[in-house]
Amino acid sequence: MAEPEKPTPGLIASVWRARVVALSHPSVRSAEEPVAVGSGMQLEILIEVPMPNAWAAGGMSPSGVRRFEPVRLDFPARYPIDPPEVSLRSDFRRDIAHIQPWLTPDGRPVPCIQDGKLAEFMQHEGIAGILNQTVQWLDNAAEGNLIDPAQGWEPTRRDDVIDIIIADAAALRSTVTRDGGFRFSRLDYLRREKLWLYGQVSTDRFALNKASIKDAVRDRESGGGYRSGRSLALVVWPGKQPSGKPVICETYAPDTVKNLRELEAKASTFGCLKELKDGLSRLVHCVKNYDPAGPFPAAVILCARRPFNLIGSDSTIELCFYTLDFYAANALPEGDETPVRPGAHRDEITPALLATLSGLPAVSDPKPWTLIG
Repeated sequence: MAEPEKPTPGLIASVWRARVVALSHPSVRSAEEPVAVGSGMQLEILIEVPMPNAWAAGGMSPSGVRRFEPVRLDFPARYPIDPPEVSLRSDFRRDIAHIQPWLTPDGRPVPCIQDGKLAEFMQHEGIAGILNQTVQWLDNAAEGNLIDPAQGWEPTRRDDVIDIIIADAAALRSTVTRDGGFRFSRLDYLRREKLWLYGQVSTDRFALNKASIKDAVRDRESGGGYRSGRSLALVVWPGKQPSGKPVICETYAPDTVKNLRELEAKASTFGCLKELKDGLSRLVHCVKNYDPAGPFPAAVILCARRPFNLIGSDSTIELCFYTLDFYAANALPEGDETPVRPGAHRDEITPALLATLSGLPAVSDPKPWTLIG
């Protein structure tokens, strides 16, 4: 029988030193004795989160952060070469920014405390730096300031996606106007049964009607359970308020959409519910009695206006991608319970995208070129 894994003497000594550093931190109120977990170790600490007296008296901020927050540090076998994983209490809210998409094996959320590789950060700042970043993260979470305008709006977190949609982000954003609306584009796709879908959205607007549906929706079996074909992508964007100002969504929330009802709720949050319903109604009307019956995959792209530019982008428009199936006889036979899946977006390769990645300015009138060798 193999010996059970256990921490090395060097790791044990390093984690006990980390506990001493933690106890010396001004925001750490207590630190339990480290315990061995397999070849690693865990250290439980209690952090006092800075907050105004009114919040502190009640023991919690309006955003749900407690005055005293338990935090666990999971030290890997290679610590201090590899950093510890910081995790929060299991019931800590996850509908906020800068939370990692995964949980620890026992269901604890993991905050994103550093912009960049945590291992490199720790080599410079040590375990004290990890603690400083954790306290700062909790402070920002309590204040509701996890998204920094100077850094940019954090894109919506999607914890589990299997569908991939390729689309020219700049072209899609250029369709958004002050007046709310929707448009259809072609979607070329490859799918394997209903397990996953890989599609590409055309940049051209498609005039959908009962006559054009025959050209828009085609499907064929490619063998081995794969199907390829052409279908539709519905692009939806919000309009303006009665005052004339554009509708802006300042609410951050992870994308947990699973059905049409939840997709409509997301569109309502973005301010484009009417536009989504109008687009789906057009689809239902045009595919009725179309032969063959389907199902056919469709992409839905919700465009959300954010209060400032997205991280790494010069646009305030966030694109949120989804996929669903529709049929001919009754386009969405399951109604509100029609399954919907959030999809991952990959930007289409364009000269502008390549220029951005290279760090060079885009060329408006590129010259012909030849590559030899």
